[in-house]
Amino acid sequence: MFVFIISRDWRNIYINDLASFKAKLFRDGFNLDKDKFFIVSANRRYLGYKKIDQQFEVFYLLCPQILTPLFLLVAPIIFLGKEIAGKPDLCYATTPFMAWAFWPLKYFLEIPVFCNYVSSVSEIVRQKGGLKRKIAAKMVGLLEFWGAKMADILMPNSQWLKQKLLNWRISPSKIIFRPVRPPQIKINPEQVEELRQVYNLAGKKVIFTAARLEKEKNIALILQAASLLKDSDFVWLIAGEGSQEAALKKLAGELGLQDKVIFLGYIDHVSIWPYYELCLVFVLPSLSEGMPTVILEALLMAKPVVASDIAGNRELVENNRTGLLFNPTSASELSEKINQVLSDSDLSNSLAQHGQQKALAYVGQYQGLEQIYQNTICHH
Repeated sequence: MFVFIISRDWRNIYINDLASFKAKLFRDGFNLDKDKFFIVSANRRYLGYKKIDQQFEVFYLLCPQILTPLFLLVAPIIFLGKEIAGKPDLCYATTPFMAWAFWPLKYFLEIPVFCNYVSSVSEIVRQKGGLKRKIAAKMVGLLEFWGAKMADILMPNSQWLKQKLLNWRISPSKIIFRPVRPPQIKINPEQVEELRQVYNLAGKKVIFTAARLEKEKNIALILQAASLLKDSDFVWLIAGEGSQEAALKKLAGELGLQDKVIFLGYIDHVSIWPYYELCLVFVLPSLSEGMPTVILEALLMAKPVVASDIAGNRELVENNRTGLLFNPTSASELSEKINQVLSDSDLSNSLAQHGQQKALAYVGQYQGLEQIYQNTICHH
C-alpha cells in the first residue's frame, strides 16, 4: 500500500532513528516489506522535504506544540502541492485529533481515512491541569470528535475507547476493535546479566516502570511510594524521558532515593525486554491511558503488574486476578500493593499466570492493517 501519514516528530526519529519509527509502523500493523509512506510531520528543528530512502519521504514543518492545530490545517496542502507518483491507497492517523486534517483528501481525492485510536489526546491535555489546559482540552475534544466523524475506519485498541466512539454516535460499521500487534519478545541472557552488573542489581528486588516523564504519567507518585516501601532492599528502574525529568530527579534526591531509583532515559520497545526480565513487579501510575502497551508487554513476560485504577489500565488489569489496581492519587496505597507482591510469592505467581493468559487472549484478536483495508475498502 501507499500511505499518507500526518504526524509529530519531536524526537527526529525519521532522520536519527528510522529503525524505531519502522518498529512503530510494524506495531501499527503495516507491512514494511511492501508498504510505502509519505509523511508530513510537525518538527521543532527541520523544515522542508527529505527523501530518506525508497520507502520513506518526509516533509518537515517547523511548528511549536501549541500551534499543532494550525499545522494540521497546512499539512494536507503540502501533500497536495507535492508531485507524487500515484494516488495513495489510504490516509492514516494515529488519533482522531489528527484524522480531521485529512478532510480535503477524503472529499476531493476520495482517499479513505483510517484512524488508529490508542489514546484520547483531549484527556491527556486535561490531566495536565490548569484553566488554560481545560480550555485547550475542550478544543482538542471537538477536533477529536470531528476527526472521528470524518474517518472511514476507526480502530480502537481498547473497549473503553470503542465505547467512547459509540457515545459520540459513530456508526458501529466504521469501528473495528483492533488490539495491539503481538510484540516480538527478544531476550539475550548475556545482556540481562550485563545490566544486572551495570546497575548493581545482584540480590536486589527490582521494580520497573516505563513511561514518558510527563505530568499525566504521574511519576512523582512513584517516588513518594518508593519512600514508603517496607522492604528497603529494592531498586526502582524508570525508563523514559520528558519535560519533568529534572524535577523528578530533584524530588528523588529530596526523598533520599538517589541509590534506590535509577532513571534509565529513553528505551525503545525493541530494547526494553531485558528490563522486564530483571523485574519482580511492573508499575504504571498514569492518570490517563488508552490501552498501555507497556502493561501488555509486562503481562506477556509473566510479570505481576500494579497499575493505577483508570479506564485504560482496567482493559488488561483485573484487580486481584491479572494485577493489582490502586488509587492514582495515593502513594501509600501504591506502596502497599507493591509490598503485597514482593512479600507474597503465591500472589505474585497467580497474578503473573492469569495476567499472561489475559494478554495472550487480547493479542490473539489482532488484525493487520492490510487485512482490514482489503476487507472494508476493497470489498465495497
